[in-house]
Amino acid sequence: MAVVYPEILTDLGEHLAEKLEERGLEPEKASDLAFTVTEFLRRYWGGQEVYIPKAEHLEQASRDQRIYDHFLAGWTFIQLNREYNLTEQRLRQIIRAARLSRRQKTVQPFLPIGLDPAS
Repeated sequence: MAVVYPEILTDLGEHLAEKLEERGLEPEKASDLAFTVTEFLRRYWGGQEVYIPKAEHLEQASRDQRIYDHFLAGWTFIQLNREYNLTEQRLRQIIRAARLSRRQKTVQPFLPIGLDPAS
């Protein structure tokens, strides 16, 4: 009886090999490395139910940072709208949140005179 490699692992290996080739690895080496990684994952997490989050919030945070950087570089709301396909209202919300976040990171909390922050 022939052993059939699980479809999800085959798909994972094919995608890994494709990405490795895009990064300049020769097809044979890309395929070999993709299989090695796929096998590592199978052996390490095999038999477990693994949830892989989409991490959309990471992509959105990255986009929002780019919007803020472009705004600081002098882009207009019209330019930002064309680039990111967001309303001016939403762009203003993103910029306001980025400003607030930056302020919170740079402003030291108020300490009464004579209080040692190291204690």
